[in-house]
Amino acid sequence: MARVEPRFYIPRRLLSEIESRVIKAHPTEDCGLLSGLVLDGSYLVDGLWPSNNLLAHLPGRFEVDPGVRLQAEKACRAQGKRMLGHWHSHPNGLASPSAIDLAQAYEPDLIWLILGCNGEKVVSEATFLPPRTTDSGFTSVALEIV
Repeated sequence: MARVEPRFYIPRRLLSEIESRVIKAHPTEDCGLLSGLVLDGSYLVDGLWPSNNLLAHLPGRFEVDPGVRLQAEKACRAQGKRMLGHWHSHPNGLASPSAIDLAQAYEPDLIWLILGCNGEKVVSEATFLPPRTTDSGFTSVALEIV
């Protein structure tokens, strides 16, 4: 049986909400959680859980508030959904994973949506899954804006 490549679907309105937060947070990293459903290997985002970046004082770092994570997990269970992943921004404008991102990729079932921001413009076409069977880095996943 052929392996189905995962796809990542996010509504334009939710992506726009994230992009607005990323621009507002610049030059620090913004972050939050993504919830929704997984159907036939595709990730369907329908919920955002914005978080304060607990590591905003450290350049190139982010940490989602554990209280936001707990609240999101409870809501997902109650709604029959799941935590799909998280987003964070890179204030250097690059929407690709950093060495720090790779070192912190310890939840292999979560999508990483990385948005590059230069303060005015956001690059959000980069979506990545942490490595599953190799240590060569992240694997790109197609991002579909619906």
